[in-house]
Amino acid sequence: GTKRISNGISFEGSAEDVAVFRTYEVSYGNMVEDLNKNYAKAKLYDITLVKNNELTQPNAIAKILIPIRFGYDKTGVKVYRINDNGSKTDMNARVEGSYLVFETNHFSLYALVEDNPIADAQFYFKSAATVNYRSKVSVTFTAEGVPEGYYIIIVEDINGKATVIASGDNRSATVDLGNVTSNREIFAWVIKEGSAGQAERNRDGKIIGGMTSITVKSGFFYRLIAFFRLLFGILPIVEIKP
Repeated sequence: GTKRISNGISFEGSAEDVAVFRTYEVSYGNMVEDLNKNYAKAKLYDITLVKNNELTQPNAIAKILIPIRFGYDKTGVKVYRINDNGSKTDMNARVEGSYLVFETNHFSLYALVEDNPIADAQFYFKSAATVNYRSKVSVTFTAEGVPEGYYIIIVEDINGKATVIASGDNRSATVDLGNVTSNREIFAWVIKEGSAGQAERNRDGKIIGGMTSITVKSGFFYRLIAFFRLLFGILPIVEIKP
């Protein structure tokens, strides 16, 4: 067999000696936009054999080795062949060292992608709530389609700094704010374990998260009511949930 390398991609198989193995990265176009939208990371390659300035195909099944790009998670990478009609065929590539390896007898466009496991996640929250002065308030955020290895954090701006005030799991998180006496804005979003708190995004590129704005009725009448309720230990409990 023959081994040839082009731009780091290797071809092992049978081809005519005069055929030239060529590859290049496709960096623009509708297919690139589609890949970037649907996967956490993606690279599109045009893999070809050229004979006498015309495209040709290998004589038999060929082995292709594509280097796994820096920053890609080996556990989530795949190779797809992009068919003429735009559909994708999973090449069932396997990881061998720092390469993704697969066999094919047809050279064309191939995509190296890292799946986004939370691309279709849904996040639920109540965007606004109004409570009485000194109400005992808790706020809950929930999510669906978020796998283990990710979790929800709850954040508030404290003295101009985003501060994590609570965290949960991949399904929900709740924070107890105690007896609230002023308006509050409570944020939450999904992060990956071991990350620096960077919010994850869905298939549309939007942050998987939300904000609950709490308005406190704090006029004289509400303060007076709160005073007497406090005396009798009957301050209202408010659970803000999606």
